[in-house]
Amino acid sequence: MLGLRGGNMHFVLYDPHLREIEDGAELTALLGQAHAEGRPLYVLYAYPYKNRDVRPDAFESLDDPALFQEEALLHAIFDERMVRVLRWTGRAPPGGAG
Repeated sequence: MLGLRGGNMHFVLYDPHLREIEDGAELTALLGQAHAEGRPLYVLYAYPYKNRDVRPDAFESLDDPALFQEEALLHAIFDERMVRVLRWTGRAPPGGAG
């Protein structure tokens, strides 16, 4: 399970093994590793406006329906705090890594 920090990283309270990613290059590398190992991969994030501003390269992959599908939307009082859970489709990452 991967996570994008937006506000605080409260996700680790629910899953202490969650790995925080910083950018698209790291996401692509981890997709390549998951592809090579035949493992599933999930990404979760909140604060979409802030995350898209700070990590636009990660969202090039996260917004690609061939690579990721929304698995769950966890509602919150404020839209910005809703948590989106994306499931990687298993397709090879951009650039053929993996």
